[in-house]
Amino acid sequence: MLSVIMPYVNEWPQIAFTIRAVAEELKEIEFEIIAIDNYCDQVKAQNHMPDRGHRGLSTQKKQDSHIEVVSKKHSWLKYIRYNKKLSHWNAKRKGIEASSGETFLFLDSHVMPSKNLLTSMYNFYKTKKNPFFSLHAPLAYHILENNRLIYAMQNETEKGIYHYRFCTCPKPKADLKDNMFEVPCMSTCGMMMSRKLYDRIGGFPKSLGIYGGGENFINFTMAVMGFKKIIFNAGGTLYHHGDKRNYSWNYTDYHSNRLIATYLFGGEKQAIKYVQNIKGNPNLIKTIYEDALTKNKTQRKLIKGRQIINIEEWHWLDK
Repeated sequence: MLSVIMPYVNEWPQIAFTIRAVAEELKEIEFEIIAIDNYCDQVKAQNHMPDRGHRGLSTQKKQDSHIEVVSKKHSWLKYIRYNKKLSHWNAKRKGIEASSGETFLFLDSHVMPSKNLLTSMYNFYKTKKNPFFSLHAPLAYHILENNRLIYAMQNETEKGIYHYRFCTCPKPKADLKDNMFEVPCMSTCGMMMSRKLYDRIGGFPKSLGIYGGGENFINFTMAVMGFKKIIFNAGGTLYHHGDKRNYSWNYTDYHSNRLIATYLFGGEKQAIKYVQNIKGNPNLIKTIYEDALTKNKTQRKLIKGRQIINIEEWHWLDK
């Protein structure tokens, strides 16, 4: 079974179109879509009331979530809530805990896939005897655009910064084999991976906040553990609604997430490099550093015991 993991907040009505489009695309295979409602006090504090995609908070008059109501009519749709904090990554983690599939597909709640893209990816992935790689669809950043994008590395290794930027995806070739190529990093939107691989890296860290850091964690943890990220460039595109989500994330959350990822794939050495190059209040930076290391020691130990190279030795850093 394929489990589609789809967190959302402030996404009505885009999520309704996304769920229907994905369900229509996957109807010939065994699948489930898990919609994770991440509306929480953090969102409310930014003056956003729950829309039709959400259920109201317990302190408010109950407001039915349309997604929740409809999920009771479809066996393939699950509605769950993660309201502990605003966290794209922990909402995904919660969705995985509720999933049944042996393969995951991570999607934002504002995308539309090309015809046959997702089924072709799944059919390709499930034939592989070694499930320890991730498969990614090229992205169009805006739904009505025809550009096809992947990630390229954008590092400042002397500062402990391992990051990425968008670049153009090569045009598809006639031979399917030629359309599968390794990249150093890629978006988690449109990422397919096995449950075995997800468990191998320890899953998304529980301490991650809103956005930045989760993709750094996935891409560069996989790198030091020797797992490949493969682009499925067979002509299809995942069209993405690139727009502001109308809630904010702050300095502490941004650097905390990036530092957590850096510590997990690079250890204390890389974490120290990173904090030495953060501008801001020294006491706040010290707190962020200590918190990141304290809360993630167990997962760092797991990753360190399974990695095959250090991040400094990774050959993509020379390209």
